[in-house]
Amino acid sequence: MRWGILALVGLGSVSGFVVGVKVAQKPVLPEATSAPAIAAGSARAMLVVPRAATAIKIDGEPEDPAWTAKELLRTPAFSERPYSDARFTVRDGNLYVLLYAADEDLHAAPVSHDGPLWTADAMRVILTPRRDGREYVVEVSPAGTLSDYTRMGAANDASWESAAKVGIDLDGVLDQPGSDEEWVAELSIPLDSLGPLDPPSTLGLRVERTDVSNGASSGLLSWSPPGGRVTLAP
Repeated sequence: MRWGILALVGLGSVSGFVVGVKVAQKPVLPEATSAPAIAAGSARAMLVVPRAATAIKIDGEPEDPAWTAKELLRTPAFSERPYSDARFTVRDGNLYVLLYAADEDLHAAPVSHDGPLWTADAMRVILTPRRDGREYVVEVSPAGTLSDYTRMGAANDASWESAAKVGIDLDGVLDQPGSDEEWVAELSIPLDSLGPLDPPSTLGLRVERTDVSNGASSGLLSWSPPGGRVTLAP
């Protein structure tokens, strides 16, 4: 895996999402070629996380047909430097997420499950299934370590277990500056672990990334859809 992304060329946008083509020496994630669907029937239309037509193998590789389908919800690059990208689909009761991070200096926090991954490179998916505002966080490091917990305001509760599966693919070597280029995390998150959705079939969604480079403190990148929520396809 050696992608060398050079630019993002936008072809169109829908409610803040971009459908585009990355111009690269070697393409990484073949782009969706049509705009995401929009859900009707509410005062503010929400973007739809579509249903994957084929099964997805959780191995950190983006070659599954589901990640190259025409109907695919994805973010624009939520930062030009370092480049970051996220893709979403649902199938068989799971939310599937593909996260990409350009990174010239890969570091993983030396912690075990549910440890503080945010002190080094990490990517996280933050879900809000109900109106009460409680967030369900699934966080992953380049080493494949997973932390999952809930939080309400500033209070974290690590007792929640998401039963998420994770696959990692690295281009480079951890903790060896100068040898790194990027990393991918692929996640399947069982929707049952979130409890009932309220409103039904909708979900608060945000993705974040922390990046540590050359010993500097971590910087935070964050993205969420317009209105902060998405509709899940049946």
